[in-house]
Amino acid sequence: FFIARKCSVLIVPGDKLSALPISVVFEPWKCRNANTALRIGAGAGADEPVVVTSVDVEDATRLGISVTGTGTRVTLTDVNIRGVAPDPAGDALGYGLLAWGVEELVADGLFIREATRSGVCISDVAQFTLRRSTIENPQPFAAGLGRGVQIQAGSTGEVDTVIVTGASDAGIFVLEPAGVVIRSVLVTGTLEADVLGSPGVRS
Repeated sequence: FFIARKCSVLIVPGDKLSALPISVVFEPWKCRNANTALRIGAGAGADEPVVVTSVDVEDATRLGISVTGTGTRVTLTDVNIRGVAPDPAGDALGYGLLAWGVEELVADGLFIREATRSGVCISDVAQFTLRRSTIENPQPFAAGLGRGVQIQAGSTGEVDTVIVTGASDAGIFVLEPAGVVIRSVLVTGTLEADVLGSPGVRS
C-alpha cells in the first residue's frame, strides 16, 4: 500500500504505446494534498479499460479524480475521496470525480465526502454506470451548487443503488442527457431538491 503526499498521477497512452493493447491496473494507493490526485485521459484504456481499485484520496484541490478524453475507458471500484476544495489560484472546480467526454465509465463502490460543487460530475459520457456508491455533504461554492451527482451534456447510462446525503442544491441533477436510468436511490437531507431532471430521465 503506497502513501504519497502532494502527488498527482497521470495515465495517458504515449505515441509509441497508443496502438498496443495495454491494460493498466492501478490498486491500493493513498494520496493526500494533491492538485487532482489522479488524471486519466487522452484515450487511455481504449483496448482494455484502465482499472482503478482500492484508492484513497484525501484533501485534494481542484479535482479528486479526473477522467477525460475521447476513447477513454475506465473502471473505478472501492474508491474513497474525502475533501476536495476549489483551486484558489483559479479554474476552481472542486468535484470529487469528473468524467468528461469519455467512452465508458464504470464507477462501483465510491465513497465521496465533502467535495465542492458536485460529488460526481458526468458530462458527455457515451456510456456510464454509477452504482453502490455514497456521496455525503457536497459543499456549495460561491453560494451555488452543492450537488451529489450531476449528469449532463448527452450522457447515457444508469445510477443504481446510490445514497446522497446533505446536498445543498440537488441530490441528483440531470440536464440534457441522451438517456439516464435512475433506480434504488436514497437522497436525504437535501436543502433544495432530491432529484432535478430534464427529458431523457427514467426512474
